[in-house]
Amino acid sequence: MMGQYPLAALAGRLIDQYGPSLCSALAAILYSSAFGTFSYQVYAAESNSTSSSVVTYLALSFALAGLATVFSCV
Repeated sequence: MMGQYPLAALAGRLIDQYGPSLCSALAAILYSSAFGTFSYQVYAAESNSTSSSVVTYLALSFALAGLATVFSCV
């Protein structure tokens, strides 16, 4: 959630230049990527629970979902 605040200015600039449709499309792509990566890592963690990279990918997925939230608040 902390990643939302610094990137809000970028989203605002994109909305001013290109309109809300671009930000909505970016939000859809980011949400799909975030939740797809999240669900795959949860599925993969069942077979390989000792991997520390799973936690890294889950954190990255959460960050992508936060970024998508910024672009979806148009």
